Amino acid sequence: SNAVSKKLIEKILDKQPEHKKSMLFDALTKSSTLIGMRYTLNSNLRAIETAERSNGLTVDLTGTADYSSSESTSKSLGVTLSYPLDKRSNNNSIQSNNISTKLGRKEFLNTCLGIFRQESDNYNNILYQHERVKLTQEQLDSSKNIDEASKIRFKYGAISATDLQQNHDNYLQSIRNLRQTENTYASTLDSYRVLTNRYLENLPVPLTFDMDLIFQTSPADDRLRSLTVPQIMISSDSFDPENPYKTCQDLMLAKIANM
Repeated sequence: SNAVSKKLIEKILDKQPEHKKSMLFDALTKSSTLIGMRYTLNSNLRAIETAERSNGLTVDLTGTADYSSSESTSKSLGVTLSYPLDKRSNNNSIQSNNISTKLGRKEFLNTCLGIFRQESDNYNNILYQHERVKLTQEQLDSSKNIDEASKIRFKYGAISATDLQQNHDNYLQSIRNLRQTENTYASTLDSYRVLTNRYLENLPVPLTFDMDLIFQTSPADDRLRSLTVPQIMISSDSFDPENPYKTCQDLMLAKIANM
């Protein structure tokens, strides 16, 4: 609605830095993509730690034994010992997991920076469209004044009928431009709300016992339960929207809550 859109833009314009920081913070720390990649990195690191404890040594024992009523029997037993003799060995899990971890970190940073750019563009696009509406309104006011003045000048023979018609057409075009700009602006606000609300917030809701078993919940102050979502744990105080690379590095090293 217009009231919601007006309230949203007032909030953005009144506290631009704080609002942008809050929006980026939620978008990055609650991103399912980043959380999944962070979880994979944790798994790789645990695999490396496990492999280092065993020095990369793995033992597989396989065997079969078949007996029948006849005197003949079939027995087999096999033992496979795998030990990486050097870093070039194909079964060196430590080496392969180290490579996977390095590639995973690079992918995490690239994805994080991509989300950073996307969300920043979404935010800045609202400000840009808002300024376009203001500018188009000023152009409309100017063309309206010219149109009204042209009518007076034409009455006294100061301009031709062609000029009068052209100035009036310009005024009508300015009206159409303003309507188009306003529609684009309204669409931008709607898209922004969809984008920024796609993450489930920690909303207090009354849940039955059965629902408590289905959803992961946590106690709330008002004796209700709150739906919780996985979130990368990073302090909002240290979150710097003007330093994307450092922020993404901090997110990559942070723990995941509510998993």
